[in-house]
Amino acid sequence: MTQTCLAGKTRWLALSLLLVFTTSGRAAYAQKKVGKSGMIPVSVHQFVLQKERDSFFLQPLPILRANPRIPLPKEWLIPLEDKADEDESPVNPYRYDPRVTSFPIGNGEIGLRFSSFEAMTEGSMALALGRDVFLIYDPRSRKLRPGGLDLGFTKERHFEAGCFHAHMVHLIVGDSNKDGLADIGAVKEEIWCPDIGREGEDSEDGYSEETSGNKEKLPAELQDLAETHQYQQHLVEWYIYGPEGWKLRPDPEWIPDTYSELPLIGITLSPVDFVGQGLWHSYNPKSWRSPMYAPAYRKHLIGGERQTRKNNVSWLKRETDRPTSK
Repeated sequence: MTQTCLAGKTRWLALSLLLVFTTSGRAAYAQKKVGKSGMIPVSVHQFVLQKERDSFFLQPLPILRANPRIPLPKEWLIPLEDKADEDESPVNPYRYDPRVTSFPIGNGEIGLRFSSFEAMTEGSMALALGRDVFLIYDPRSRKLRPGGLDLGFTKERHFEAGCFHAHMVHLIVGDSNKDGLADIGAVKEEIWCPDIGREGEDSEDGYSEETSGNKEKLPAELQDLAETHQYQQHLVEWYIYGPEGWKLRPDPEWIPDTYSELPLIGITLSPVDFVGQGLWHSYNPKSWRSPMYAPAYRKHLIGGERQTRKNNVSWLKRETDRPTSK
């Protein structure tokens, strides 16, 4: 009997210590400010997203009685105006990954990023869609509120009328206005087919076919497909943190010297990487056009490239030849 009581007390003591360290660790994480280096700690181990039927919940980690889950209004993740599109689309762009990205804002609150993505596995459309949604969590009151910004579809690709369209919004955090609070940077890049004039003429974006970079020649049946596509990376748009959340600053900027990347969630490469590798035989945007920003995951892809020309040609044929299927 004495041993049983002693064992029970030992378990409760261990649990109590775990709760103390977990709670204090989360509080310290929330209170972290932007350091002199400009780097903001980013985690995917503080929270998870749970779904039951038609309801969403934010679950702080670890899963303990002291960390009850928090109801999350569905319209914060799936806008009401997009409900019809969700039902009609061959993919579900609101298939959110359970992993939640978090980072300290610097005022005791925590920024949360929820990421969704789904792609067609069959059909010539090559359709893929996904979103990134930001919320703000106050660990003191255990309340959530909207992040104040709507980025729309941040991951997208499709094939139509002989052309691939793809875009990706890469997300970074940093103290853009030097106020000690975390701001969100959005770097958009895209691949599309601009209108090309007669041979030797510049296209609408000011680049001619002759100056758009040297590309490895594809077989005749695929050559036009690669030559008519264009890649572009835009300046970073900063969303500055304020009382109502993150709001867009009017003037886009170059990539800053210091920032923290938000990792890819639910995917290993972006729709732009997927299309770019198929068109130009490389994950390296320098073979498409020199970019300003290269996320860490892409550097890893470039370093490990093992694709052969035969594999790339087969990929393009599969994407352009297979029948449409939902």
